Amino acid sequence: PDYFMDAMKSIGHRRTTPVQRQCWPPACAGSDVLAIAPPGSGKTLGFLLPAIEAALKDHRENPNVGKKRPGAPAVLVVAPTRELTLQISGVCNKLKKAVPVRAVAVYGGASQEEQEEALAQHTSQALLVIGTPGRLLAVLESGALQLDRCAMLVLDEADRMLALGFEEQLSTIREALPDKDSGRQTLLFSATFPKAVRAIGKTWLRKGFETVKIDSEKATVPKDDDDVNVHMAIVEQTVHVCAEHKKSRKLMKYITKLRAEDGRARSRVLVFANRIKTVQFIADLCKRHNEKVSTLHGTMKQNRRDQALKDFKAGKTPVLIATDVAGRGLDIAGLEYVVNWDFPGSIEQYRHRVGRAGRQGKKGAALSFFTRKFTPLASDLVKLLEKDGHFVDPNL
Repeated sequence: PDYFMDAMKSIGHRRTTPVQRQCWPPACAGSDVLAIAPPGSGKTLGFLLPAIEAALKDHRENPNVGKKRPGAPAVLVVAPTRELTLQISGVCNKLKKAVPVRAVAVYGGASQEEQEEALAQHTSQALLVIGTPGRLLAVLESGALQLDRCAMLVLDEADRMLALGFEEQLSTIREALPDKDSGRQTLLFSATFPKAVRAIGKTWLRKGFETVKIDSEKATVPKDDDDVNVHMAIVEQTVHVCAEHKKSRKLMKYITKLRAEDGRARSRVLVFANRIKTVQFIADLCKRHNEKVSTLHGTMKQNRRDQALKDFKAGKTPVLIATDVAGRGLDIAGLEYVVNWDFPGSIEQYRHRVGRAGRQGKKGAALSFFTRKFTPLASDLVKLLEKDGHFVDPNL
């Protein structure tokens, strides 16, 4: 549709990315789509604009449905985390300048009653509901959400949802939807394509679905408007093999070096740890070295998590220490540095963490500490580093 580019420009995007160009035509033609695209490839708009088009089309055909059945959306977007849900709904609401749509986000850690009130509001606008599996089930069970007239379903980060154990919840949500053979359209997005994703693809998608696969080298948006080529996000990856007790000194040496190079403007550093206890340890360490820090993990209340992200994005706290709750789906514009204090449990998760830096064609750097207990991952890590042309620690 012609308004897609106007909508893009309204939020500061002047060029489309490969995933957008390849997903829009089949999605807008009514086909199911399976899209494999890495972080930073522009996939949110890849599914969101076709989803908005589906909602607007339904609204044109059923103009009074928002008043008669306010909690019965034409489009449902399912995402694995609260942060990603808020990010998607935030983009959708920014697009309101260009298209008359309303997005309601439902997620855990916030008032279910308030979310149900938002769903119950009678509206003359097309409605999209965006939510996490657990809270979606809760508002389904309460009757505040009805999915029997849902024309389009979007599953974002399907691989992540399966890794987090949401398969059973997703199946229950599917039972509340119109059957796929009734014409209900599904867009399934995933950063990776393991067997589990292939399996749910067969379950959720209609026969003849379109497959879009974007290589990381072709994934990201141009660095500026004069650049006719689409560039990869260049992340300089450094892996240090070290003992656990040496991490503190190495981290502070690294941050001190960055600060010496920064001058007055302090670069932001996202530090990943595998345990909440470790997050607090690193935060205390950084504070002792006069670093302003925020923390982010799954047991924090939603308002504190939102504030931590807000402060980090604004540069008020240039260091954010997080568990993997922040590892996927967060679009932190201009993030320069990622540090893996704890190496993640898989190479796939390593790629997702590192992908937080250097998004949308900008350069970034990632430092990872690799201890002996992760030895089983060494061989695959070496292959990955060599393939991307990075230095490989001889101790690996």
